[in-house]
Amino acid sequence: ADDYFTQTAAMNIGLFARQDVVIFGGFVVKESSTQEAPIMEIQIAILDIGKQKVISDFTMKNPIDNTIFETVDKIAERIVKEASAVLPSKEDFAKGRFHNPIPSFAEIAVRGLYAPVAIAANTKVQSNSSQTSGDFKQILGFQADFHYFGILFEQLGAYASFCILSASNNFTLEIDNSTIPVNLQTLTGGLGVAWREKFYPKWYAQPWIGIAFRVDTVQYQLQSDTVNIYDTAGRPISQQDLRSTIPVFALGSRIGYMLNRRFSLEAGIQYNLLMLSTDLKNSILTDFGVGFKF
Repeated sequence: ADDYFTQTAAMNIGLFARQDVVIFGGFVVKESSTQEAPIMEIQIAILDIGKQKVISDFTMKNPIDNTIFETVDKIAERIVKEASAVLPSKEDFAKGRFHNPIPSFAEIAVRGLYAPVAIAANTKVQSNSSQTSGDFKQILGFQADFHYFGILFEQLGAYASFCILSASNNFTLEIDNSTIPVNLQTLTGGLGVAWREKFYPKWYAQPWIGIAFRVDTVQYQLQSDTVNIYDTAGRPISQQDLRSTIPVFALGSRIGYMLNRRFSLEAGIQYNLLMLSTDLKNSILTDFGVGFKF
């Protein structure tokens, strides 16, 4: 039963009941070393549920005698004063001029990314072909993102993200079927919207959709035992870096578990459509991460 008499429990009850203010507290009785009557120590806390913060937190002490009723009156007056900063006046409430704020919060998250397979990959290097991140598999990466929820609806949020991907693969030079090691480095920045829906006290689902721009750098190790490769000036080439900027349409979903009021664990999957100038490429990434809510 003691678990219900905590600030966290009071805040959660207020959120569940969709209240503006929650007032909770308790008292303890202690023996006094200077007075005959024992001392009652009364602790009161007032919570603003919309902003999820403590408005006031105070303690009052009084001997258990005929003056305790005066102390109760003082506590009531202070509660009214502190709560009036959040609650509408009687006149505003009667006229309908009151604000019921939409609960909002921000969250930052860091994630690890992994792409186990490439969809419709092209691993043939021809004189008129190009490779993109859609041609690679075993892609590893890191992503950091910022979410803000409480836009029009409590569940609706917007996000901004930054991602780094890295991969390597062995491609085939079509002219002689020799193997060419190819490395990939990708930087991506994205914006989008998300919807967070709770389906159990600590679990939630979070589908999202967005757009991004990514810069792919593909590095070819052009070494062949049977074919010499030259640039347009006739100089031999042993390595070539190709860089391209690609718009991306992305969507996905995550499942999250709240460890406490601040930290959560998330796992998800995302689909990326790479919109090249001459073609479309696909990639699927899985992500695992931790979020911090504030």
